[in-house]
Amino acid sequence: MTGSLIKKEILTKILDFRFVVSSVIAIVLVVFSVVILSGNYKKEVDIYETALKDDKKDLEDVKTFSLYKPKIHYPPNPLSIFNNGITGKINRTIPIKYGWIPRQTTGTESENPFLKIFRHFDLTTVFQIVLSLLALLLIYDAICGEREEGTLGLILSYKVKKSRILFSKLVSGILLLSVPVLLSFIFSLLIITMIFGIGFSAFEWIRIGLIVLSTLLFLVFMISTGLLISSLVPNSSVSLLLSTCLWVILCVLQPNLNSFIASSVIDLPSNDKIEAAYGELWNEFSERYEEHTKQIEKKYLQAHWLEVSGIVLMAIMQFLTEPLPFY
Repeated sequence: MTGSLIKKEILTKILDFRFVVSSVIAIVLVVFSVVILSGNYKKEVDIYETALKDDKKDLEDVKTFSLYKPKIHYPPNPLSIFNNGITGKINRTIPIKYGWIPRQTTGTESENPFLKIFRHFDLTTVFQIVLSLLALLLIYDAICGEREEGTLGLILSYKVKKSRILFSKLVSGILLLSVPVLLSFIFSLLIITMIFGIGFSAFEWIRIGLIVLSTLLFLVFMISTGLLISSLVPNSSVSLLLSTCLWVILCVLQPNLNSFIASSVIDLPSNDKIEAAYGELWNEFSERYEEHTKQIEKKYLQAHWLEVSGIVLMAIMQFLTEPLPFY
């Protein structure tokens, strides 16, 4: 009976116009983002390799090593194609100078014009926004819609347990949404490896698998939440309204409110305060450094004069103790 219910749900939803259009939109957006981010990654690799060659040439040409100013270059991460993370918020190159503390402040702007428009547009963002909305659109009328049409009472008349009905709708929703997720990852990996020639290590393949797994778990959560709302409300219109509000809170407001909530719990200083505190600490360090330098120079001069005085005294004593020559 459970298999028949799952098959019924899949056949009903797979021909739904909402599912087909949303799946196509999700796959197109994923391919679009992967093409943009893969091209940007190739440019970053070229810039990184050019910087390494320039540093090697500078090191070979330098005559005095005290004048050489080394640099640390952060290599681009191929997994940034799937999720930008903090790679776009840090400096790619950090110079190393005497008496200067390196700091990661702001990142460099990408030359890709699409990335300037879609600054946080990556594969995980597409899954977070589009597929989560698709999950709620597929499931918001799963219970209340059948209750309004009378099909739910017909199914329950066959003495089918409510748990089986909920389980079949959950499993069918997971199977349906797995199709655009897996197709998106397959198309993305084909574009990345075949067209752009970008390779991944074994550890990176494991992390890609974890991204797929976490995406499916996120969609399971959204489907379960949609089923809960659909089971509690009397009609599908109320369920759609509540599901949409939940989607806005979880996928739009909550990610952008994280920093605000964290700053309200813990008083985070602004960049101006951080720079001012850094300047005060640096001035204090400079003063103490100069003070210690003067003390060392003073002790060195005292020791130097004592050493000179000792040499002169020994020379005088040696002159006085030596017998005078007789002529």
